[in-house]
Amino acid sequence: MDFHNDDGFVLVAALLMLVVLTLIGIAATSTTNIELKIAGNDKTAGESFHKADGGLEASIEVLEQNIRCPTGFSLAPAGFDNADATTFFSISGVNVFDNNFALDETIDDVAGATGATTLGDVPSDAIRSLRLPLDPAVPSDADTHTNMAIWGETQYIAGSAIQMAAGYEGKGKGAASGGGAILYEVHSQHVGKNNSESIVALQWRHIISSLVGCKY
Repeated sequence: MDFHNDDGFVLVAALLMLVVLTLIGIAATSTTNIELKIAGNDKTAGESFHKADGGLEASIEVLEQNIRCPTGFSLAPAGFDNADATTFFSISGVNVFDNNFALDETIDDVAGATGATTLGDVPSDAIRSLRLPLDPAVPSDADTHTNMAIWGETQYIAGSAIQMAAGYEGKGKGAASGGGAILYEVHSQHVGKNNSESIVALQWRHIISSLVGCKY
């Protein structure tokens, strides 16, 4: 006589396998979703950084153009100097908030007055010299955009015999007695999608010379 009763064992084993496979599938799906979010955030962070870095390149070009204009950009409306953070005019898609930002210390004065001495404080939507909007035709701080703040300090450059010799080549003037330069702080902040933000900065040295000729 057989006292073993295995009826239903295969069904129970199959159900247990289905439960295990279901748990594995749920875990795999969850892991995949997390990895997709990580990849998406990494992409967004990379885009934000590179757009902020691109803001530095645009800043330097507009800065050098502004330096060439002794009284500021000529295309700026009358009385535009030291405008507030919402009034601007555009040059090739770059929004300019102060027509002679390279020649004054507006940003530096504001930063000093508010105690904004760290990289995270400047620039912002309230303190900026330039802006690169997502859509130059319809610029808005509600969309992704890049803020740039620029200010400088005049410095003395010590001369040397080598510099003096170079002056006789017909290029510029001898610098044996020294010269002058403006060391600019150029900060760029990109405000991107999903509340992403990147801030980068550099120092740009402009050698003081007699180069003039306003293009804008």
